[in-house]
Formats: sequence, C-alpha cells, structure tokens
Amino acid sequence: QAQKLQRAAVDPAYFISSFLKTFDPRIAPYDLPFELYDYQVELVQWLHSLFQTPADGLIEKSRDMGVTYTILAYIVWLWRFQPGFQALIGSRKEPYVDDGTMKSLFGMLMYMIEHMDPTFWPKGENALGQHVAFDPKKNKTFMKIVNPVNGNTISGESTNPHFSRQSRVAIILLDEFAFWEWAESAWLATADSSPCRIVVSTPNGRNFFADLRNSGRI
Repeated sequence: QAQKLQRAAVDPAYFISSFLKTFDPRIAPYDLPFELYDYQVELVQWLHSLFQTPADGLIEKSRDMGVTYTILAYIVWLWRFQPGFQALIGSRKEPYVDDGTMKSLFGMLMYMIEHMDPTFWPKGENALGQHVAFDPKKNKTFMKIVNPVNGNTISGESTNPHFSRQSRVAIILLDEFAFWEWAESAWLATADSSPCRIVVSTPNGRNFFADLRNSGRI
C-alpha cells in the first residue's frame, strides 16, 4: 500500500486508474473501476501540463466521453497530493454544482472520494501538529471539500457576472460553459483568480464559448 501511494503521488493517471471508481446507472455493475482509456490518459497528461505551466485550456467535447469525470478525478488527485492546492469549480446552475446527487459536480467528486479505499484517505499531522484524518461528514460541506491534513480545498460556485471575483485558486473548472448566462463576464472575472482555467462544454451554437474556442487565444 505504501508503494502504491508513493507512485500515486507522482502519477495522476495511475492514481485515477488504481484508486478511483466511476458510476454509470445504465449498466450493471454500476460502480466501475475508473480504468482510463488511452485518450483519457492523454487528457490527464494535458491537464497536468497546463497546471504545471500554468496556462488556460479549452475542451470542446461530445457526450459520453467521460471528460468532466476525468477532469474532476484529476482535481481529486491534486486535492489529495498537491501542497497548497485550492480549486474552484462552477456550472451554470447551483444544483449542477452541488445538490447532493450524482448529477452535480460535487456529487461526482464525493462519489470518487468515498469509493476510494479509506486506507488512502488523507491522514496525518496538520499545520498545528494535530493528528487528523479525512471524515466525509466533517470535511464535506455545501460546495466545499477540505483536506484536513494540508488544508487543500475544492470550492464551488454557480454562474454569475462576478464568478470567482473574491477567489485566488490554483485551478478553475468552468463546466458546460457554452450554456452559461454570463459567460463573458465570468471569463473576465476569472482572469485574476487563477493562472489555470479549464473551460469545458458540448457545443451550443454561436456564443462566447464558441468565440473563445475559435479565438486562437487559448
């Protein structure tokens, strides 16, 4: 277990494939090992390069490719292992961010964390020298998940013209961005909030997401 954890700490694709599960209610068994396809491994490597640079990235996706799940799994890896990590994830409506079900981003995050072997949950000494361990009942609140050992936090927010304005985070996920009501205002507001913004959406006609996708600036 110690060797697996050591490798997982430096290899996000290995961590996802070895530690996490994904959920599909259309087939049985519903809880599936998150064994990444080759293109998903490439996606994780691309995300990691953007995070390390840092730089923004845009993904124009089709449905059923597991894109959002894969990005969230990478964020779980950062939350678990990256010191000083803070993330902000957003969608067009609050229920899609966190409504306690699997259709929300936080529902997917917590599914992956809770279905991980608890042996690999964060545990150890915090900054105050106290021995702490991750507890889903204590460390998951509405639109927030905290790593009690290193203080890493994943926070959520629904679309608004001032999205992320008060935040300073390492990475921002803007999910289904082509459907955001205030997409351009939110994009401008995030410019000073994070050096790594991941924009993801299925196409939805001509809109700010489409303009951004064809701008040559990302």
